Amino acid sequence: MTKYSQNLLWSVGIKPVLDEILNDLLPNDIEKFHVERIPDEKYKAVLFQTYDESRIYIKEHFFDVGADDDNLIDCHKVCSCIVYSLLKNRFLVYDLRSDISDELLLSNYKAAFLGGTRCLFVLSVARLQKYGKIELAKCLWRKGAFVFPETNKGHDSYVIGRAKSFGLNETYDRDFDYLACSDMLFWIEKYNLFKVKEESGSLIRIG
Repeated sequence: MTKYSQNLLWSVGIKPVLDEILNDLLPNDIEKFHVERIPDEKYKAVLFQTYDESRIYIKEHFFDVGADDDNLIDCHKVCSCIVYSLLKNRFLVYDLRSDISDELLLSNYKAAFLGGTRCLFVLSVARLQKYGKIELAKCLWRKGAFVFPETNKGHDSYVIGRAKSFGLNETYDRDFDYLACSDMLFWIEKYNLFKVKEESGSLIRIG
C-alpha cells in the first residue's frame, strides 16, 4: 500500500471512526477507568506496520500472486488485514475492572470492525468510480458509511454482535480468520450496493 493510500484510509476511513468511538464514551467512564488514547501518529505507524505484515502473510498463504507476483490482493482481504491490525493494536487503553461498562469494554473491538468497514466503504466508492459507475459511486458516497442489516428483536445490533465475537475470539485465544473476515466484508459491501441501487431506482448492474 502506498503512503498516499495509507494517508487516505487513515484520514477518511480509520481516524473518524476512532474519534466517534471515543466521543461516545461517557465522561465518567473515561475518568473512572483512566481511559487514554494512543497518540495518532504513533498509532498510525504501528497500525500500518502490522497491516504490512499481515498482508504479506495473506499473500503467502491464501492468494495466487501470479507468475510475476503482479496480482493485487482484493479490497476485502486488504480490509481484513486492517481489521486484524486494529484488533492487535488497541487505540484505547484503560483499567480493566469487573464494573466496566459494556460500551468501554467493546470500544476497541468496535473500532476494529467499524474501521475496517469504513475503509472498505472508501475503497468501494473508488472502485466504482474507476469502472465508470459514477452515479452509483455518488449515491454510495452520500451515505457516508456502510449500513448493516437489522437483527432479530431482542438480539444485539449487527455492530455489537461483531464486536462481541471479536472479544470472545480473543478471550478463547482463537486465531484471527482472515478469510472469514474477508467474506463478511464482501457481503457487507454487496448488501450496501444493492440497498443503494434499490433506493436510487438505478438499473446499473452491480458486478
